Amino acid sequence: MEFASVPGCDICPFLHNDNDDLVVLETEYWRVVLDPNDQYYLGRMYITSRRHVGHEEELRFDEWMELRHVKVRVAEMLKKGLKATHVTSMVMMNNAYR
Repeated sequence: MEFASVPGCDICPFLHNDNDDLVVLETEYWRVVLDPNDQYYLGRMYITSRRHVGHEEELRFDEWMELRHVKVRVAEMLKKGLKATHVTSMVMMNNAYR
């Protein structure tokens, strides 16, 4: 499934990144990318919807279910690969107002 970039979107660069080395996981609805600029917290990455969603409550049920599985997989990878003992996540909708 191909997703078009939206001009002025701060998130699209994570979805259309030419550096495949930064892509950790890709699913039908989500893309997980390592943050190339900030690894102060080792393993920092973005789980980004592959379609433009203005607000979290606009996610469809199937997108929510897949997000849950993505978060579980990411946590497993961090625990196994980086020996993480604690995995923190947050929802940032800072650009949703645009």
